[in-house]
Amino acid sequence: MPEEIERLYTINFTRVYKVGPKNQRAARLVKYIREFVGHHMKAEDAKVWIDETVNESMWGRGILKPPRNIRVKVTKFDDGVVEVTLPEVEKKEGKKAKALAEEKKAEEEKAAKKAAAAATKAAKAAAEAKPAEAVPVAAPAPAAPAAVSKPVETKKE
Repeated sequence: MPEEIERLYTINFTRVYKVGPKNQRAARLVKYIREFVGHHMKAEDAKVWIDETVNESMWGRGILKPPRNIRVKVTKFDDGVVEVTLPEVEKKEGKKAKALAEEKKAEEEKAAKKAAAAATKAAKAAAEAKPAEAVPVAAPAPAAPAAVSKPVETKKE
């Protein structure tokens, strides 16, 4: 029966931040993740597999200013391999995003109400309108003949 152990850890990097040169911080953090996970999951450092998303989050701000801490999900499989990934966290909407969403929803409701009111008003007007009685239209008077002008002769030299 396959057995997987899954845990969430917050790894604090202040210890790694203060040791050694600044231009190697991100590389040291990756090594520290391997060491930390190997220690806590009782695995060898060679069997710790770090996901690309974790690596990208470590190197995202460059080699000099990696994050101070990171939250990771660690899964240990039967064969002793340990996988380190970022946990799937639902993003919370901020107050501004919620307010904008509510305003947009209110505007859509107003537009829908206006469209419904206009449609009912047009339907009532069409129902109440009576077909116009046919009124005989007199034929237009014949136009007077236009005066014909003679072409003007010009002298040729």
